[in-house]
Amino acid sequence: MCVLFLYYNDNPDPGKYRLILANNRDENVDRPTKPVDFWGSTKICLSGQDLRNDLEGSTWLGMTKTGKVVVLLNILGPSEVEKESRGFLIKNFLTSNLGCQSYIDQCVHPKRDSYNGFHLLLLDTSSPQTDVAYFNNRENHTICSEVPKDNNCICLSNSKSAKNPFQKVAKGGEKFKEIVEKFNYKDKKCELIGKLLEFLKDRTKYGDDPVLKIQAESTISEGNKTHFAKNPEELSSLYFFLPESRFGTRTHSIITMDFDGHCEYLEKTLHTAVDEEDMQWNETLLKFDIETQ
Repeated sequence: MCVLFLYYNDNPDPGKYRLILANNRDENVDRPTKPVDFWGSTKICLSGQDLRNDLEGSTWLGMTKTGKVVVLLNILGPSEVEKESRGFLIKNFLTSNLGCQSYIDQCVHPKRDSYNGFHLLLLDTSSPQTDVAYFNNRENHTICSEVPKDNNCICLSNSKSAKNPFQKVAKGGEKFKEIVEKFNYKDKKCELIGKLLEFLKDRTKYGDDPVLKIQAESTISEGNKTHFAKNPEELSSLYFFLPESRFGTRTHSIITMDFDGHCEYLEKTLHTAVDEEDMQWNETLLKFDIETQ
């Protein structure tokens, strides 16, 4: 269970941001994870990284100093154990020389059935016009590359279809657009970041969500995920924590990029959580400039 709210605009305005990204990663709070940092032989790539032995190096969100940005969101539903790790789709894109759509066409689409369900959103900001590509391996071939966009915003979560989102994304998208409209000014950076963090920590529940209920109930076949089926309302807020299953919102990430290529990548990651009253968060802020090709 993760959420993504993304704004991008290619009409130059020196006083505003070209890209604003807000993301929550929901995961087991004890899963070993490396905070966001530069990696690779040239230190061009940056992301948080999974440290589980079989998944080391995989990730859920990352970018490069050359302007690539990529986000992966798993689809809530039955999962098959013998599938490839979806997190390596991000690492492989960041380290490849392929453009967004070429990467999907050559490396993702041919293996769509090798993975459990996911949404994959790719961007490349190295040119004045942002290159955007999207893929959903659970929709049919005619619509798997279509992602809804409203007022330069893309909002995604773990619903089976981006066109039929969970309520927390539909309602959250409206709040996100209000924040962007009011605070998308570089001289209001502190207010923008503060409002986005507050937004990502929103505990408002949208209990009457038939899309979430149906998908949560489908996890009962997994056996070890029956708590989703029993209490889908617990998953209906942007931020949540399920102490009995040690699962919840693990990481807040905010990325901003202005029209001069100045980037800031802020990550707040849960370090330890004995219970909800004793949570310790690590904060990392990376500042860098997009390297022109």
